[in-house]
Amino acid sequence: MEYFNNGVTENPNVPGDRVSGFFHPLGLTEEEIDDLTEFLTNGLYDPDMLRYKPDFVMSGNCFPNNDPLSRIEMSCK
Repeated sequence: MEYFNNGVTENPNVPGDRVSGFFHPLGLTEEEIDDLTEFLTNGLYDPDMLRYKPDFVMSGNCFPNNDPLSRIEMSCK
């Protein structure tokens, strides 16, 4: 959050005209940063999300992620 709030690019090799106009200092207060962080961490979480998990997918892939690390962590074959 602080990175986006400060709006300072970290790569000196990228010219300023190549950085999005949306990337600029936001000027948020510490309280606003805390509130936004709280919302992003907890406000978008659905504790009943598993109700959408299918029993299986026809492809046989892991759900919802099928990358190698997720397959290991979710014990998918």
